[in-house]
Amino acid sequence: MSYILDSPFSPIVVYLRSSNYSSITDHDKNNLRFDLNTPIQSLSNIDVLVSLHSFSFTNSFYNINPNNCCFYYTTDNIHIINVVIPIGNYDIDSLINELNSLFINTLVFTYSLVTLKITITSTVAFRLVSGQNNIYEVLGFDDIITYTTLHTSYTSPYLFNMMGIQCLNICVNNLNIKSIGIKNSPRYNIIDSVLVSSIPGEVQHYYNSDNFRYVIIDELIDFLNISIFDQEFRIVDFNNIDWFLSIKFEFMYKKQFIMPDNYLTDDDNYENSAYYAYLAEKRHQILKQIKNKNFEE
Repeated sequence: MSYILDSPFSPIVVYLRSSNYSSITDHDKNNLRFDLNTPIQSLSNIDVLVSLHSFSFTNSFYNINPNNCCFYYTTDNIHIINVVIPIGNYDIDSLINELNSLFINTLVFTYSLVTLKITITSTVAFRLVSGQNNIYEVLGFDDIITYTTLHTSYTSPYLFNMMGIQCLNICVNNLNIKSIGIKNSPRYNIIDSVLVSSIPGEVQHYYNSDNFRYVIIDELIDFLNISIFDQEFRIVDFNNIDWFLSIKFEFMYKKQFIMPDNYLTDDDNYENSAYYAYLAEKRHQILKQIKNKNFEE
């Protein structure tokens, strides 16, 4: 959302390099804390606006990684076999060769250049089994396998997908970002999402040019907790290659809600009416009172 910056406070830009963290939670640099040498503070009559200012990274992640390297199958519906594919960057030919070397004398993997689908065959009946960190989406199958009977051949219903990580969701875990997510899904403090357009080994730069900011309710910010997830909200391993990002904080006076003298109730214009704004403001005030009461208790 665009805002008019009418306060006397100058914007603040914080520049972060992944290797300069203050503390770390995960070994793969996914949950980093950066302590600020000067806290960012706001007054009670000031709103703080935050946005991702810039982000630079190297496409150093693998398309076969710890999140999608397992292949589960059974030949008797009792014993489940789990074969782990070595982590790395594959094209379709090298992946098929690797799979055939791992499953020699058991399963045979082929693909069609016409349909871009993979077929798995065997002289012994088998079936694919669901499991954690499976490779099925890469091979063109569903993540959740629903096969119940044994067969000697399976062809993927979808195209094989060698693209790997397609989107980076940048989250600032300690800020109360007023963003809207998907119903019945975990809430992430996503400050921005960056589509991956670079090829492996290439550096990609992102600059926020749309002037979009979030309003946050934090009045004192003395550290930033950064996590980066892929499109499935799985941990992204940059393989110890640094990323660089900057976060911009801006300030504006809080706006006062002025009660309208009359209300539009026309059903066709209800969403845009002053009456709707009035109801929204009343709801906001009630929630604020409940929050303050809970805090005092």
